[in-house]
Amino acid sequence: MPKLSIGDAEIYYEEAGAGEPLLLVPGLSGQGSFWSAQVEAFKRDFRVIVHDHRGAGRSTHSAIKYSVEQMADDVLRLMDALGIEAAHLVGHSTGGAIGQVIALDQPTRLRSLVLSATWAGPDPYFRRLFETRKEVLLTQGLEAYLRASVLVLAPPDWVSRNDAAIAELHRAQAAAWPPR
Repeated sequence: MPKLSIGDAEIYYEEAGAGEPLLLVPGLSGQGSFWSAQVEAFKRDFRVIVHDHRGAGRSTHSAIKYSVEQMADDVLRLMDALGIEAAHLVGHSTGGAIGQVIALDQPTRLRSLVLSATWAGPDPYFRRLFETRKEVLLTQGLEAYLRASVLVLAPPDWVSRNDAAIAELHRAQAAAWPPR
């Protein structure tokens, strides 16, 4: 599984299928594996690219100030490194915010944009939610953060139907932290 240099970082990515490029951009967890089920469906018709955000998974963990704008720039630099002038982009949560930044700043780089469970800007609810999630992470640890986050990131019926899989995913994420 390859990594590409985007200048000051290496971005881990995976590619499957052929056709027009389709970027599946994950949310705050930042790992392309979030999209594994969708890759299987889309690779029949698209050149599907998933990546780990800088600071997540197998990409470089940089001592920088992370922001949605910086993450959007990383996506554009990944596209450049892969020779992609314009792509379809599906962004979930933070990935949707990244897609919105690209659409506003570099609209010719997107053929289409699909937003999933994202936001248009940091309103008071958003700020309070992220402050609380950060506090849980810093004071209670990664496992508590993961357990709490799923309760605000997924509908209750989905959590109930997928409880065992969620618990296994959280165990795997906690075991893989910190990234090596």
